[in-house]
Amino acid sequence: ILAMTAANGWELHQMDVKTAFLNGDLEGEVYMEQPEGYVDPTYPDKVCRLLQALYGLKQAPKMWYAKLDAFLKSQGFDNIDPDACLYLQMDDGEIIIVLVYVDDLLLVGSSMEAINKIKKALRKRFEMKDLGEAKVILGLEISRDKTLGTLKLSQGKYAGQVLEKFGMAECNPIATPLEVGLQLAKSEKSDESLPYREAVGSLMYLMVGTRPDLAFAVGKLSRFVSGYGKEHWAAVKRVLRYVKGSVDKGLVYNKSASGILQGFSDADWAGDYETRRSTTGFMFIFGGAAVSWASKLQKTVALSTMEAEYMALCEASKEAVWLDKLIQRVTMLVTQSDNLVGPVNIKVDNSGCIDFAKNPVEHKRTKHIDIRYHFVRDAITTDKVILEHCPTDEMAADPMTKELAKVKHDKHVKTMGMC
Repeated sequence: ILAMTAANGWELHQMDVKTAFLNGDLEGEVYMEQPEGYVDPTYPDKVCRLLQALYGLKQAPKMWYAKLDAFLKSQGFDNIDPDACLYLQMDDGEIIIVLVYVDDLLLVGSSMEAINKIKKALRKRFEMKDLGEAKVILGLEISRDKTLGTLKLSQGKYAGQVLEKFGMAECNPIATPLEVGLQLAKSEKSDESLPYREAVGSLMYLMVGTRPDLAFAVGKLSRFVSGYGKEHWAAVKRVLRYVKGSVDKGLVYNKSASGILQGFSDADWAGDYETRRSTTGFMFIFGGAAVSWASKLQKTVALSTMEAEYMALCEASKEAVWLDKLIQRVTMLVTQSDNLVGPVNIKVDNSGCIDFAKNPVEHKRTKHIDIRYHFVRDAITTDKVILEHCPTDEMAADPMTKELAKVKHDKHVKTMGMC
């Protein structure tokens, strides 16, 4: 949605709901003990029946969402199938999009009149805090240049806090997250004196939000949170040194970039030193920068490079189908047209994998592959995805599967839309 906002020059504002969970209407009877300091001396053993939701109540988040959902639909918004927290409305040629994250709302509108209209309705129904033009959402910093038509998403402040927290604020920067060919083995006993788990967890939020270049490093280091030592901590410190040299890097969406979803799928066969399982990596670019990415260890051991690539392609295809459905729904509303864009193009650097996906023929070397991985064949048959071979040097998902040297790493990070 942010990529579309940059491309179309839409307005982007933010609102916050005060005491959101207190707005929920309870279903059924719920009782609580009398709160401390407010116990009735006449009936100290009695309990209170709740008439509305409270913070700490298991039902509170669901009840709040139900209340907000009903309100937005009463205002003419449609809920999007692939994402229950995305609402769209076309009113007199003006598009309004509301993105919900618990009590944080991002409002996207084709004009300030459209934004002000939904703000007025929200203020009338709920107690709201108007935060104006969106600058920070969930720790993600948003900066725009409407003249150039760019929108940058970064976490510079958070990255600085992580470095400060682990005593790396003054460290020497380094060009890549991990040393090429790094092999780590799980320790029998964790060194509890090292803040390893906390550091990996802190880096994970950075990676999930705006830093696909950290995906493989964080994924690899996460495998050792139950058994780590000094060599593992040294690897974490190297990642922090890399972050130090790229604190201000972020994803930049550009109106001049392609508005067509482009996927990349890759795998590193038997890359895990202990289990010999392979690593899946995929990335999708839209509007000039990455919008979805993943790097994760495959659940089973692949017996060949082709099999590892095929399993990775299945994961990428599932993500492609979901993302395409989301983009199609928004695009159809904006253009007021049912003319759908073609299937999602996914680039793969293994010809055998492409041939196997397109040709549903089983033989003794492939019949053992789990049937769930054949999802990709169905996606090809129904024109949801198409596969394209690309040279390994052009595979932008390569950093999601292995450690790379500086030249290759920098090249692929640029393809991710990071600058």
